[in-house]
Amino acid sequence: MFGNLCKIHRDKTHFIAIKHSPNLVLKKKSTVDIYRSIFDTAFEECLVSGNVILKKEHISCVSREDIKYNKDTFDYIKKRFQEYNIEKEDVYFINNINRRLNSIYLREKRFINKVNFYSETKYWNYFVTFTRDDKKYSSYESWLSAVKRTLSKFAYRRGWRYIFVLEKGVEHGREHLHGIVHIPQGQMVGLVRKCDLGYNHKMHCKQYANINSFFEKFGINDFKKVNYLGGATYQDILRYMTKYMNKSPEKFIYSRGVYDTVELFLTDSQLLPPTCKFNVLHYIVSEDVDIFSSFMNRDAVEYERQFYMVRSKISFMI
Repeated sequence: MFGNLCKIHRDKTHFIAIKHSPNLVLKKKSTVDIYRSIFDTAFEECLVSGNVILKKEHISCVSREDIKYNKDTFDYIKKRFQEYNIEKEDVYFINNINRRLNSIYLREKRFINKVNFYSETKYWNYFVTFTRDDKKYSSYESWLSAVKRTLSKFAYRRGWRYIFVLEKGVEHGREHLHGIVHIPQGQMVGLVRKCDLGYNHKMHCKQYANINSFFEKFGINDFKKVNYLGGATYQDILRYMTKYMNKSPEKFIYSRGVYDTVELFLTDSQLLPPTCKFNVLHYIVSEDVDIFSSFMNRDAVEYERQFYMVRSKISFMI
């Protein structure tokens, strides 16, 4: 017997399993809103200006109620509609603002779940920053496309796993990518050396960066090792990334193989007595079950299969 097929996610300190059940609820057809693009554009302008805020700063206690908006947001969006001579009731603006706030909450929750899923094994080992060089890349789109293409190749060939968020610099207007990365042992490219970036008058201190020689073609980069004990800790990095996530409407850049949930077969003896949340039974997975290695082995098999295919293609060409 294989047991029950369970969908497993991580909740702070434990793995939680939900037994699979078929979804018999039919999805409702969404109505087409021709004014949604005008609303979304105005809302994103408010998001960049800081009118949409988070009340709490601690990353482990973010909830939907923590995300609020100022009255200026409502007035600004309504004014933008009036510029196009479009009249809408206040209920329309309130419902759409709540829709966007809910998407912000789900976006942040998805990111935290993906990162924390690996936290027990100290999976993430580098905090990486890429900064666009105006002399090498005149446009933001070409620079971002080149960086994403390179990272995608390393995810495929070297087993890198990463999550990046975009930050647009205020002082010089240059774009940055901040990300948390897992680089397997022996799969680092280039040479990493510590460089002096000079005195920062804003921070009133000297700045140093661990620059990777391979990524210098994209601009300034910084590869810092993640510290799980002190200094710039793992939780500080997550808080830093979520801060910029809520200031920008840009999407996160995820590599393939970064999970927030997995599906495994578990027996009843491997599940502790359940608790009911939202009419769904949540089981705590026993500590004897090694969830992480179970789905990581699946990644290793896939990586070996891809390596074999590439090697066979090269031998065929020779």
